[in-house]
Amino acid sequence: MKLPKKPVLLTAAAVLALLTVTGCSPDAPADGATAAQEVDVLAKLGLDGVTGRALVDELEATPLEDRRDEFIASVRADHVVVTDLETERETTVPLPEDEFYLSIAPYVSRTHPCGFHSLTTCVGELRSAELDVTIVDDAGATVFEGAVTTQDNGFAGLWLPRDITGRITVEYDGRSATGPVSTGADAETCETDLELA
Repeated sequence: MKLPKKPVLLTAAAVLALLTVTGCSPDAPADGATAAQEVDVLAKLGLDGVTGRALVDELEATPLEDRRDEFIASVRADHVVVTDLETERETTVPLPEDEFYLSIAPYVSRTHPCGFHSLTTCVGELRSAELDVTIVDDAGATVFEGAVTTQDNGFAGLWLPRDITGRITVEYDGRSATGPVSTGADAETCETDLELA
């Protein structure tokens, strides 16, 4: 599903202020939205009817120069938070019940702290890079093994089974990195701590 482009010009000061406050993945506004407001947000942005998985896959694959700047989309364990920057209203789009989305950005020299992956603002160091990724759970079973290519934003998205813990190993250009991985209800969706050495 191709998401529509609706560019809205934001002043540089507003964008800078927002990113300074929110970092890679913004926190949700304190006040909750009503069901009517939630529908309005998705309709206003041309996203009504989109599934969570389609939204994640499409936004992650969007080249940096084509990113939409009128909203922010941040991935949580079981949903995506979509915030309309003009109205500051937000809504959530559920993700599949049996899958967890982990977006990884291994690095050689430059990274950023990240907990919940922002599909609209996060940028990693290794853009369009081919990685070999292996994930083994605590019981020793291989959960994921294969080559993945980072998107233009420097992140590679992995759809994994829910409620596992284990280790992820990434290999790139003769370098490798290993770290913990979790797909539980409280797990983070953004992995930027894998330093390739």
